[in-house]
Amino acid sequence: ALAENESLPPEGYKCTPRKALAWYCNTCTCTAEGVVGGCTRALCPPGLYNRDGTLRHPC
Repeated sequence: ALAENESLPPEGYKCTPRKALAWYCNTCTCTAEGVVGGCTRALCPPGLYNRDGTLRHPC
């Protein structure tokens, strides 16, 4: 299986309608239909962020 993209959510990703959501280091908007409509386009450093946008803590 492919690793999850830490920069952009997969096409058709479900979200809370009309709300912003974090995706690793990016912020996305959710359409009225409940799918991601657009995101900031930063290239997230692999392993630095959690999916909810928080920084991962070293072990």
